[in-house]
Amino acid sequence: MFVRVCAAHTVGCRVTVSVPPGLTAAGAALLEELTEWWAGAIEFVEESDEQLIAAIRGGQADRVSYAAPDRVPVPVLLAGGEA
Repeated sequence: MFVRVCAAHTVGCRVTVSVPPGLTAAGAALLEELTEWWAGAIEFVEESDEQLIAAIRGGQADRVSYAAPDRVPVPVLLAGGEA
């Protein structure tokens, strides 16, 4: 996650890190802490797969990146394919 987020930020992409509600993601928390000095250049949100799908279909997400292909829920994959 760190490399993908830093690379996207470095090339000027708007970066949003999405974590499912109720999931304690130590990596996301550490990333938020370490990048705090970037003055909010990275947005951290909690959203369900359904909310992510709505964002994809609504044109609010240009790219979605998962750590591995097998971690992408099929409905999210299908929404990405539709977009």
